[in-house]
Amino acid sequence: MKTIITHTMRYVTMAFVVMAFIFNPFPASAKDLEVSGWIPYWTSGAPKAAQKHLNDVDMIHPFGYALQSDGDIKDLMGITKGSWKKLISAAKKQKVLIVPTITTSNGSIVHAILSDEDAREDHIKSILSVVKKQKFDGIDIDYEGKFSITKDSFSLFLKELKKGLGKKILSCTIEARTPPEDLYR
Repeated sequence: MKTIITHTMRYVTMAFVVMAFIFNPFPASAKDLEVSGWIPYWTSGAPKAAQKHLNDVDMIHPFGYALQSDGDIKDLMGITKGSWKKLISAAKKQKVLIVPTITTSNGSIVHAILSDEDAREDHIKSILSVVKKQKFDGIDIDYEGKFSITKDSFSLFLKELKKGLGKKILSCTIEARTPPEDLYR
């Protein structure tokens, strides 16, 4: 019975997606689309592979900065060295936007930093320093595992960071999961 329900749900989902494309009153033209790619630091060949496809993207997201417990940003990829340096240089020459990702999955660190006004301010300064020093087009925030009690501090952090970035890009990745203890809060 479970198999029948699973197959039925797949067909319903597929039908919904097809109908959405067919009956979309505002279809996007190819020139309205923006193509981005996240490039992982843990795959050694990723920068070289990405460089080969810069003509196909509008923006790259080097996935290689990590939030530290003191609010500083650690460069896990070595952005100023080797193949990463070549990728960044080539992207800038081709006018591909560079918006790297800062990540963590430690909700305790996120809460400690963002709920403390001074720590949050220092953290924002660290981010702005990286963006300015590397001449990035913005920053992508991927802080996962946040607690429900962090939501107001996280929102304030994003507002303050956007103000500091000015016209530069701020993108924010929001995970679709919630820790079990925060599920209904």
